Amino acid sequence: MTYLENSDFVELYSDLAEAILLEHHEGKIQLTQVEANGDERYTDEAQELFDGYCSLVLEVLEKNGVKQRLTA
Repeated sequence: MTYLENSDFVELYSDLAEAILLEHHEGKIQLTQVEANGDERYTDEAQELFDGYCSLVLEVLEKNGVKQRLTA
C-alpha cells in the first residue's frame, strides 16, 4: 500500500484526469471559458468529463494500492 499526503494525492489524480481530458478532447470541444471577472474555468461539458475521469483515476489508484493519507 502506498499512502500520499492529501495535497499530493489530489494533485496526482487531478493531473491524471486532466491529461486524459486533454488527450481525448482538446481541439474537439471547448474546454475552458473566461468568466466576467476574468477567471478561467472548464466549460460545463468539460467539467462533467473531468469529474468522470477523476472517478476513473481514483478507481485505478485504489485498485493499485495508492491511497490518500487521512490525517486527524
